[in-house]
Amino acid sequence: PINASGGKVCKSDGHPYAFFVAASMQFSMAVNIYDVQAVKIYPMTTVDTVAGPSPTYGTGIPLEGAADFSIMPNVVNSELKGDGGQIIAKLGRVDMWAASITYGRVGLSILNTVLGGTFTDTGTDTAEIATWSLGAPNLLPYFKIEAQILDTDNDVRSVTAVLYKCSIKSATFLDSKTDAFGQPKIDVEAIPLLSTSTIGEIIMYASSTRASAWVRVETSWGRDKRTPALPLDEMRLEVAPLLPTIDPSLPSSLGSVSSKGPKSTHTYWP
Repeated sequence: PINASGGKVCKSDGHPYAFFVAASMQFSMAVNIYDVQAVKIYPMTTVDTVAGPSPTYGTGIPLEGAADFSIMPNVVNSELKGDGGQIIAKLGRVDMWAASITYGRVGLSILNTVLGGTFTDTGTDTAEIATWSLGAPNLLPYFKIEAQILDTDNDVRSVTAVLYKCSIKSATFLDSKTDAFGQPKIDVEAIPLLSTSTIGEIIMYASSTRASAWVRVETSWGRDKRTPALPLDEMRLEVAPLLPTIDPSLPSSLGSVSSKGPKSTHTYWP
């Protein structure tokens, strides 16, 4: 698809019904992803209310050694049965998201953010001691999660997932095995913000190396009386990409681009 608002018309190549356009091409909304580069959690520092504004968050804390990140919708279904067990109707909705994170380094500030409790850091140098303690009962705090994926394709620079109001569901604080690295894991549930009703977002960023594409546009209309003739009130638009080879017959403002590639035809009726 062509983003017409981002295009600009160049001079004709000598054909009275043709012109060139430098168009911003919309990138695909489908992408392959590989690995996960970074996951951070942000403590929610203000209360989320219906009246707003949206809550604010503290400084992000990285889950170092992020190895696995996944999101699953929590789907609630209900079936209406009758007439001898026949399913008459079925309705469902997503009420929250579930997410699971496996990472590599034990972090006391992470535990303090997702579970609450008390975190202290006393002393200096070899006398420094960091302690996290948790009593019962305690109310679980809310926090935000952001995950970034950089290994992508299809003109997408990166993919970021954001969950705005998370609460921990389960966790493995310490994971210690013989002849193996320990990998802590936390499972969370993300509910909608009261202020915006948003649970989370998945954001794709276009590659910074993407360039505008030159296309050749040729128009024809039935009233032009061209050959072959079109119906009187039919308008036809032919769009062809320019291939990356040199064609000196094209306008100099196009630079090193070439003749037409495969064209697509669009027909319109008033």
